[in-house]
Amino acid sequence: MMAPSNTWGAEDRFQKAQYWLDTFPKVKGTDDINAAYGFMYSALGTTAFVPGMALPSEDKAVGEAIMKHTSPEDSYGVGTYFQSISDLTNLVYRFKSVLAPQDVYIELGNIDWNKEKVVSVIPRIDRHAQNGLEGNIAGDFQQISEQDIYQQAVVQ
Repeated sequence: MMAPSNTWGAEDRFQKAQYWLDTFPKVKGTDDINAAYGFMYSALGTTAFVPGMALPSEDKAVGEAIMKHTSPEDSYGVGTYFQSISDLTNLVYRFKSVLAPQDVYIELGNIDWNKEKVVSVIPRIDRHAQNGLEGNIAGDFQQISEQDIYQQAVVQ
C-alpha cells in the first residue's frame, strides 16, 4: 500500500490516518501498551495542522471563526493543539498538548462511576503537561456546579 498524498485537505488527512491504522506493525510481546500509544501519537501527528501553517481553503472559514473566540495570548494561530487517545480496551484516556512534550492520562477503570454524582473537570488540562506533570491525573478533577457549565467559562 502506498502512502497517501502530502496535502493538507480534510480528505487527504483522513486517508493518511487510515493508511497508518492499516499499516501499523503489530506490537511485539516484549513491549507494553505504551508502544501502541506511541504508534497512535505518531499517526495523529502526521494528520495534524502545525500551528501557524497556511490552512487549506476549505478550512479557512472555520479557522477564522475559531480565532474570533480565542485570546491572542492563548494562541499561536489555528492548528491541532490537542491529541487524545481513547483506549476502550484498557479504559484509559490519554491527552497530549502540542505545547508540552509528554502526555497525561486518566485510568477510567479506577473511577467508581456509581458514586460519582457531581460534575467535575480538570481546568486547562493542557497546562498539566506544560507544568511538568505527567502520568495519571485522575486526582486533579475539580467539582463544578451546573451554573459553571451553562453560564460561565470553565477554563481558568
